[in-house]
Amino acid sequence: MVGAAVARHDELLDEAISRHGGVRRLLEEEHKGVVAFTRASDAVAAAIDVQRAFHCGGWPEGATLKLRIALQTAKSPRRDEGIASASRSAAALG
Repeated sequence: MVGAAVARHDELLDEAISRHGGVRRLLEEEHKGVVAFTRASDAVAAAIDVQRAFHCGGWPEGATLKLRIALQTAKSPRRDEGIASASRSAAALG
Protein backbone atom coordinates (compact mmCIF):
# COMPACT_ATOMS: atom_id res chain seq x y z
CA MET A 1 0.00 0.00 0.00
CA VAL A 2 2.80 2.46 0.86
CA GLY A 3 4.50 1.97 -2.50
CA ALA A 4 1.24 2.60 -4.36
CA ALA A 5 0.52 5.72 -2.29
CA VAL A 6 4.01 7.13 -2.93
CA ALA A 7 3.65 6.44 -6.66
CA ARG A 8 0.27 8.24 -6.68
CA HIS A 9 1.80 11.14 -4.70
CA ASP A 10 4.58 11.54 -7.28
CA GLU A 11 2.17 11.23 -10.20
CA LEU A 12 -0.14 13.97 -8.87
CA LEU A 13 2.78 16.30 -8.14
CA ASP A 14 4.44 15.76 -11.50
CA GLU A 15 1.19 16.33 -13.41
CA ALA A 16 0.48 19.68 -11.72
CA ILE A 17 4.09 20.85 -11.94
CA SER A 18 4.30 19.93 -15.61
CA ARG A 19 0.96 21.52 -16.46
CA HIS A 20 2.22 24.86 -15.13
CA GLY A 21 5.73 24.71 -16.62
CA GLY A 22 7.63 23.88 -13.45
CA VAL A 23 10.91 22.02 -13.01
CA ARG A 24 11.13 19.61 -10.07
CA ARG A 25 14.35 18.64 -8.30
CA LEU A 26 14.39 15.96 -5.63
CA LEU A 27 16.44 16.58 -2.52
CA GLU A 28 18.49 14.03 -0.65
CA GLU A 29 15.74 13.68 1.96
CA GLU A 30 13.22 11.02 1.03
CA HIS A 31 10.18 12.39 -0.87
CA LYS A 32 11.15 16.04 -0.64
CA GLY A 33 12.03 18.42 -3.39
CA VAL A 34 11.94 21.92 -4.78
CA VAL A 35 10.18 23.19 -7.85
CA ALA A 36 10.98 26.28 -9.89
CA PHE A 37 8.57 28.20 -12.09
CA THR A 38 9.13 31.13 -14.39
CA ARG A 39 6.28 33.14 -12.85
CA ALA A 40 4.90 33.24 -9.32
CA SER A 41 1.37 32.88 -10.72
CA ASP A 42 2.37 29.51 -12.23
CA ALA A 43 3.64 28.36 -8.83
CA VAL A 44 0.39 29.39 -7.14
CA ALA A 45 -1.71 27.67 -9.82
CA ALA A 46 0.32 24.47 -9.47
CA ALA A 47 0.02 24.57 -5.66
CA ILE A 48 -3.76 24.91 -5.94
CA ASP A 49 -3.94 22.07 -8.48
CA VAL A 50 -1.84 19.83 -6.22
CA GLN A 51 -4.05 20.54 -3.20
CA ARG A 52 -7.20 19.77 -5.21
CA ALA A 53 -5.72 16.61 -6.68
CA PHE A 54 -4.61 15.36 -3.25
CA HIS A 55 -8.06 16.07 -1.84
CA CYS A 56 -9.77 14.07 -4.63
CA GLY A 57 -7.01 11.50 -4.39
CA GLY A 58 -7.67 8.07 -5.73
CA TRP A 59 -5.53 6.82 -2.84
CA PRO A 60 -5.12 3.14 -2.02
CA GLU A 61 -7.58 2.04 0.65
CA GLY A 62 -6.47 3.06 4.11
CA ALA A 63 -3.75 5.42 2.87
CA THR A 64 -3.51 8.93 4.27
CA LEU A 65 -0.87 11.36 3.10
CA LYS A 66 0.01 14.80 4.36
CA LEU A 67 1.22 17.47 1.99
CA ARG A 68 3.11 20.65 2.76
CA ILE A 69 3.60 23.33 0.14
CA ALA A 70 5.47 26.57 0.70
CA LEU A 71 5.84 29.31 -1.89
CA GLN A 72 8.93 31.48 -2.03
CA THR A 73 9.25 34.24 -4.60
CA ALA A 74 12.99 34.96 -4.59
CA LYS A 75 14.83 34.44 -7.86
CA SER A 76 16.86 31.25 -8.09
CA PRO A 77 19.78 31.09 -10.49
CA ARG A 78 19.58 28.37 -13.14
CA ARG A 79 22.40 25.91 -13.71
CA ASP A 80 22.97 23.38 -16.44
CA GLU A 81 21.97 20.59 -14.05
CA GLY A 82 18.80 22.28 -12.79
CA ILE A 83 17.73 24.56 -9.97
CA ALA A 84 20.09 26.32 -7.61
CA SER A 85 18.69 27.95 -4.50
CA ALA A 86 20.17 29.06 -1.22
CA SER A 87 16.75 28.90 0.40
CA ARG A 88 15.58 25.45 -0.60
CA SER A 89 13.82 24.76 2.67
CA ALA A 90 11.47 27.72 2.15
CA ALA A 91 10.33 26.27 -1.16
CA ALA A 92 10.22 22.64 -0.11
CA LEU A 93 7.33 20.37 -0.80
CA GLY A 94 6.76 16.83 0.23
